[in-house]
Amino acid sequence: MSDTPAARPPRRRRSPLGAALTAIAAAVALSSLSACAMVPTGGPVMQGSGGAGSADGADPYIGLLPPPPAADANERELVTGFLTALGSLENDYGAARDYLTPDAQQTWQPSSSIVVYENHELVATLPEEGGRASVTLRADEVATIQPGGQYVAAEPGSRVEETFRLERVDGQWRIAELPERLLLNRSSSSRAYRPMQLYYFSPDMERLVPDPVFLPIHSRSDLAFQLVAALVRGGTEWLSPAVRTAFPEGTELLGVSADGGEFTVDLSAEVAQASADARRAMSAQLLWTLSGLPEVQSVRLLTAGNPVEVPGMDEDGVQTVDMWAEYDPDAVGENAHAYLAQSTGLAQLDSRPPFALSQVAGPAGDGSAPLARPAVSLDGQWAAGLSPGGDQVQLIRLRQDAQVETVLTDGDFVALSWDPYGGLWVVERRGTAEEPTSVVWLLRDGTDPVQVSVPELADQEILQWRVSRDGARAAAVVAREGEDGTGVLLGRIVHTGEEAGAEAFVPLATQLSEVTDLAWRDAGTLALIGRLEGRSLQAYEVPVHGTELISASAPSGVEMQSITATPGQPLLAGASDGWIWYTDDTLVWQHAAEGAYAAYPG
Repeated sequence: MSDTPAARPPRRRRSPLGAALTAIAAAVALSSLSACAMVPTGGPVMQGSGGAGSADGADPYIGLLPPPPAADANERELVTGFLTALGSLENDYGAARDYLTPDAQQTWQPSSSIVVYENHELVATLPEEGGRASVTLRADEVATIQPGGQYVAAEPGSRVEETFRLERVDGQWRIAELPERLLLNRSSSSRAYRPMQLYYFSPDMERLVPDPVFLPIHSRSDLAFQLVAALVRGGTEWLSPAVRTAFPEGTELLGVSADGGEFTVDLSAEVAQASADARRAMSAQLLWTLSGLPEVQSVRLLTAGNPVEVPGMDEDGVQTVDMWAEYDPDAVGENAHAYLAQSTGLAQLDSRPPFALSQVAGPAGDGSAPLARPAVSLDGQWAAGLSPGGDQVQLIRLRQDAQVETVLTDGDFVALSWDPYGGLWVVERRGTAEEPTSVVWLLRDGTDPVQVSVPELADQEILQWRVSRDGARAAAVVAREGEDGTGVLLGRIVHTGEEAGAEAFVPLATQLSEVTDLAWRDAGTLALIGRLEGRSLQAYEVPVHGTELISASAPSGVEMQSITATPGQPLLAGASDGWIWYTDDTLVWQHAAEGAYAAYPG
């Protein structure tokens, strides 16, 4: 490692959802949808100006102030009020406790496992003798928020049914028994929780990996503390097996304070015993994580109140949020070129209009080694592709004297993707049309195929497969079991010695009835082609924390067939007219170049 951290852009790139949330200041829910609108699966977060460390210390969030129980409220009205009050976290759900009996107020401990629902109905039973009644909530389940903050979208058709037991207290209905799980409707979950990213390291400690979490919003002033506390505790249960942290075991957060845009983080004495490399890595995790808060401009790191010496830092130890670019999870960077499969061979496409084309060197570019659905390594040195019939996987170095090598043969190969370690991932379709199965291969350095353990998908048809540029996650398009349509699954990648596995797959973009292709837009966002029930195929952007489906529209008059993406560059899509189309704004698509298929490195 060098002693001086590389600089990165003034503010970490924000996902499309992050930018949208920042722009939304007052809406609680959307009542209508346009073709170019954000499709909500969780209400927008309400946000204003200022923040922790602002001059007046004002809380920028518009908090919910639920009313107390109405006098003589009937059973359903009381439960409705309680469900609304759950969107206010102040004073340990103090507003919601007003709806409980005195005994329940004392014993209720709100669960850290949360169910998000919509389209609910409340069914009340007739009051029983002795002044008791029950109210049952039935609703569509949208998602769960796990204790560690992970948001997991529910499978299509999932339902929630929970019952509340009521008693009369001084002649008024109050809740005596309530479900163990915390129930939040979509709009309440958006007011009460904010999506953020924690950052951990890939197994080789070479790049950071985002770990999306939902943090409860008590006030803006404690959000930085919550972020750092969650970071130090370790990643979500879902991602932890695929990543590493530089924080020593036993590290505790002692405090976070702010002076304008400079934040001071005080950690326990374990940090002082860490190596110089570990202190650099801890700093990178902290800066990338805190840069998700726009008020954070710089960070000072202390251990038990004393400055932490970080190699490459000034004596005052202040680190700005534009440091540690060398750990960027989007390893390709913002100057990546796309590659086009044409009848004349593989060509490189300039990243901006007018999209000049240049044939790559060697057999891949002169047409003597045609590659279908090519995938180019992240370093731009290698290209892999399918034979015209899809029964072979071919590999070639992008240079003049290169030779074509067939690395897999006699199969039905459908998807290729490169990881940051130079490994080529290949999906092979097996089984029968009635009972399709899939096998995933990993060719380290492009050779010596090893079968990847993917037990959850072994009996499913995998149609597309894309490894994230940080190498810790894989996104797949799969045929839905027992029903029509296809869906998106996100899994973690775990390496154990020479073996590799992809596991713990969770659904994304469950609103779509069909998905045909996908790509990593950046470390926190997927771009995909899909359709809502009864609609046409179009492009979408989907944050991997799972709450939103953002329309990216579609070219006019053609059918989209493939999509590719990379940070800071136009979305590119192959279409039925034999052209590659592009969009810079996710609203208007235009011709870029003639070609059958385009791919950014990865």
